Amino acid sequence: MQNTNVRNTPIARVEILWSENSAIGENQVFRSLDAADGYVARALQVEPPPRAGYDKTGFLVVWADGHRFSGRADITARDVGRPVLREAVIRTCRATVAWYGEGTMGVTLQRASHARETLARLESFPIDEETLPGSAD
Repeated sequence: MQNTNVRNTPIARVEILWSENSAIGENQVFRSLDAADGYVARALQVEPPPRAGYDKTGFLVVWADGHRFSGRADITARDVGRPVLREAVIRTCRATVAWYGEGTMGVTLQRASHARETLARLESFPIDEETLPGSAD
C-alpha cells in the first residue's frame, strides 16, 4: 500500500554517479532534481550527445525519509535543454507500473508500489523551469 504522507517529502540529494559524457562530472551531488537537471543541461551545451546515439548517465535520487530511486538516463541530442533526469525517473516508473502493475504479491507488487510512490513524490514538486538554460530568454 502506498504511503499517503510522502507527497510533500523533499528530496535530500541527487547524485550523478557516472556518465559517458565527459562534460557531466562523476559523483556530483545536488540538493534537488531541478539543480541536477540544470547542471546536466548546461553540461550538454558544452558537449552535446552524439547525433546518432546517446550518452548513458547513472544517477540516484534520495528523499529526506530515505526513499530512493536509482536509474539511468539515456541522453540523446533531442534532450539538450530538457529535464532529462526527471524525465528518466518518470519514464522508468511508468514503464515499471505498466509492466508490474497487475502484480499482487512478492517482488512484482513491491516494484509497482515503489514506482507509484516515486511518481507521487515527483508530482509534489513541479519542474522549476528557471533552472534550465535558455528559460530566462
